[in-house]
Amino acid sequence: MHKGEFTMKRLPNIVVGLLVLQFALGILANLYSTIPKVKPYEVFHHFSFITIHALNGTLLLILAIRFLIESIKSGDFKAEASRGLGSIVAAFIFGELFVFTQENIFSFLMAMAFIGALLSYTRVIFSSSSTPTKTK
Repeated sequence: MHKGEFTMKRLPNIVVGLLVLQFALGILANLYSTIPKVKPYEVFHHFSFITIHALNGTLLLILAIRFLIESIKSGDFKAEASRGLGSIVAAFIFGELFVFTQENIFSFLMAMAFIGALLSYTRVIFSSSSTPTKTK
């Protein structure tokens, strides 16, 4: 198994696991973290569930970019990888907007983008052709 094949097989599983963790961290952040009304960015200046949520979101963004690159190289799952990355980018943006505006609509949109990402990567996992078709 070469590196690209390993990435195409394992990375969607890792991303889905991190997405589930992200969902749980979002719930914990909602329950136990308070965003300051003035200078809301200060919520990231101390270790909290929101900070871990943001760090995990950044990791998800990096892994989604990596998976898109590998899917383009292999020619497999390009649409799913694009949708997954787009959903993660949208969730990231909506999360930032929620922190800085504290408007609940952005929290809702972040959750909807999460569902889009989860569906994209689980489709890759459960696809009958989950092994890359091109070999080197």
